[in-house]
Amino acid sequence: MLLFLKNKIAYTSLIVVTFYMIFILSRFLRIAPTIISILLPLGMFYLNKKNSIIYTVSLIFLIFISGFIIESIGIFVFFFVPILIYKFNLPKFIYIVYTFLLYALLPFYKLYIPLKNNILLISLYVIYYIFIMYYPILLNYLKKDIDKFLNKWG
Repeated sequence: MLLFLKNKIAYTSLIVVTFYMIFILSRFLRIAPTIISILLPLGMFYLNKKNSIIYTVSLIFLIFISGFIIESIGIFVFFFVPILIYKFNLPKFIYIVYTFLLYALLPFYKLYIPLKNNILLISLYVIYYIFIMYYPILLNYLKKDIDKFLNKWG
């Protein structure tokens, strides 16, 4: 944590504003918008549990009111919820339950992903399950690498 920011709320708001500005700039300048969406939950690793929930709600709300309504729902469901499950140390069984709960969202996403074969649908669930198992771990390693880089040069 930055040494001059002892106030947790101020630190959380600084991280929210930073990641929000990165998100908006990536959308308007069209510089890696998908990669930035995937990396948005990285800010939660710099916060404690309570402030990570505040970060999630405020960032998704800011993205939502900026006009990226469908994207904010997708970012929350597919990227933020697995990180929250990892951050709160819930059992691994929750990942399986969460993956199959996404089946309820299938009619909404069938407009974007036309699937006529059930084997493709099952394989998408398996791929997503593997993704949400390793995604928080990889983001945690990225956070550690960023911290090492900042300590070396900062």
